[in-house]
Amino acid sequence: MNARLLLLLCALSAPAQAEVFKCVSDGRARYQPTPCAGAESTPLDIKQRTPEQDAAARANLYQWQSNYQAYETARAEAVQRLHEQRLREDEVRAQQLNAHAQWRQAQAQRHQAAALERSNIINRQLLIDRGRR
Repeated sequence: MNARLLLLLCALSAPAQAEVFKCVSDGRARYQPTPCAGAESTPLDIKQRTPEQDAAARANLYQWQSNYQAYETARAEAVQRLHEQRLREDEVRAQQLNAHAQWRQAQAQRHQAAALERSNIINRQLLIDRGRR
């Protein structure tokens, strides 16, 4: 009984051999298991791959996935670094604007102090002149 089951499983697991036809009609290609009726029909030669070819294809796929993951990781890190650099640049610009605003405020305070000083000098002079009269 087990031998029959094993034989049945082996038969079912064997790759299926079927013809595939490429049918071209109205400029569009279709693929089907039977020849085309009223359209250009081309049988396709589909070759079965060996287990070695499957293993090589899997290895290539794994390598490609690994390379792509490394690329995506590097890209994400570069985007993060760029974002951080822009944040630092924004912070520097804000500090520059703040420093310039403080400088302008200090200039305004110096002008105001100079004007008050001139006003005090004039007021003292007026008081002195009034005292002499």
